[in-house]
Amino acid sequence: MILKKIIPSLGTSAPIEVKLFDVILVLTTMVLYFWLVFWSVFSYFSRYESDFLLLYTAGSLIFTGFYFVRRNWPFYKWMTLLYYLLVYLLLGIAWLPAGGVTGSIHNMFVLIFLSGLLILRPKQFKMFIGISMTFVLGYTCFEILNPDSAKPFLDHTERMIDLAASNVLMLTILSFTLFFYKREYERDRERLKSSNILLSREKLRAESADRIKTTFLTNISHEIRTPLNGVLGNLDLLKRTDLSPEQALLLKDMSHCSDILHGLISDLLDMTMIEEEGMVLQEDRIDLHMVVSNVIQFFIPKVAMKKEKVSINYHADKRIPRYLKGDLTRVRQVLINLVNNAVKFTDEGEVNIRSMLLSKTSRQAEIKISISDTGMGIPEGQRANIFDKFHRNDTNTTLEGIGLGLSVCKKVVEAIGGEIGLEKQAGMGSSFYFILPFKIEGSKWVNQEEPELDTCRYSNLNVLVAEDQQVNQLVTRKMLGTLGISNVEIAENGKMVVEMAASKAYDFILMDIRMPMMSGIEATREILKSASAKPPVIVAVTANVTKHEMKDCFEAGMRDFISKPFSLEVLRSSFEKFLSKDKA
Repeated sequence: MILKKIIPSLGTSAPIEVKLFDVILVLTTMVLYFWLVFWSVFSYFSRYESDFLLLYTAGSLIFTGFYFVRRNWPFYKWMTLLYYLLVYLLLGIAWLPAGGVTGSIHNMFVLIFLSGLLILRPKQFKMFIGISMTFVLGYTCFEILNPDSAKPFLDHTERMIDLAASNVLMLTILSFTLFFYKREYERDRERLKSSNILLSREKLRAESADRIKTTFLTNISHEIRTPLNGVLGNLDLLKRTDLSPEQALLLKDMSHCSDILHGLISDLLDMTMIEEEGMVLQEDRIDLHMVVSNVIQFFIPKVAMKKEKVSINYHADKRIPRYLKGDLTRVRQVLINLVNNAVKFTDEGEVNIRSMLLSKTSRQAEIKISISDTGMGIPEGQRANIFDKFHRNDTNTTLEGIGLGLSVCKKVVEAIGGEIGLEKQAGMGSSFYFILPFKIEGSKWVNQEEPELDTCRYSNLNVLVAEDQQVNQLVTRKMLGTLGISNVEIAENGKMVVEMAASKAYDFILMDIRMPMMSGIEATREILKSASAKPPVIVAVTANVTKHEMKDCFEAGMRDFISKPFSLEVLRSSFEKFLSKDKA
């Protein structure tokens, strides 16, 4: 307790260098008082004159004042520099009167030098060592050149007393300093050990929480996407029926609202899934011009609701190959988000979509797509944070959205290996762009016309749909019927899938992952274990779009992966992958 009152930093969490400096400062002051008292009491052993005793008195008073200043002045860096400047100044003045190199002054110098190595930062070592070496060598050379410069001791006894007192004092100070240093070091080790134990416990808790979170998101993703697949699938099929003008208008409104709902749910779930496990990418056949045209058609009803005239224009680069290979769902997701923002913020004028071929090799094409508008634009102060999560334009609180669209776009584009950004736009409006690499298929796709939805291409296929939800059974059957596939059978659980696949040869099996009695992954393993020379193409159809599940599906032997909700185009693209391979 007494020591903590004398050195207040000992009772704090200050760095060990700060505590050690305060200890050295107190010891320096005590040493000066010791020499002052020692030579005053035993003056009859000394030849020192009153002016030298005056030096010890002045030094004691100076460092006493320095100690009190240090207690109230927290500037550690400047205090250490001032301390060593004063100490070396006193050593320089006392060197010759204290007997020079034959006296005990060098012991004091060694103590100060060691304290500097313990206290000063590594960056200050070179300067400190250089000054110290210059100090010692300078005085030593001066004494060699001027042998009578240092005051000699009166006799051998006086020199022995001086050295003995100095050695005892040196050992005492070194012992106390190293004991203090060792004690603080052990305490730091104990604190570090306790912190590591605490961090390990917190890490386990965090990992447990992450597992619970991942499980929850997987379940909620499945529960939301499964009925959403039924809604969007039925709307997609309904569009292909004969409708009255009023019914067609109502269907457009329903489709628009359901797509907005799908976008919001997908953005929220995708953002969380991306952060948890990374992006799950698929490879689909993409007609980029058709994708952009469909996106424009998707926003026609929303544009028509504007009070003023707004047009959406597409400027296509004719050099872009018609058919590319990439993740159709993700490309469409980025396009819809960016075009949706452009339409949302444009009350009058136009939205322009431009595609540009940046580079092309025999296997890959790099394409830039930009979306510009004549809307309200983005304030300069918000441009730096425009791709942050939950970022919204605070100037207009009536606009829809939760501020995740651009953040998801950035993560999707970067996961594909592309780039997204905001270009400077002269005047009002904004201009976003993204650059993506696409694979180019072989010559079998060059100048090939889009296959029509007729029975000639798909009519001979036997397809087994493994799905336990009745709505999704109906939607999938009707989608397959639209493709011209009439040989469709339904299995309501995993065990039934295995039994039906064993009794009949199927070309394709659309396998749901979560099914009663046996999961889709287990069913796939059982089917392929006893399959003939030409096993069926098993395609995973699931609402759980995670890397872990995708890996499990492919390891089990599935050939493709479709995430719910899916469109007719995605389903056809999956079939085309394998039908084209068979013909090649």
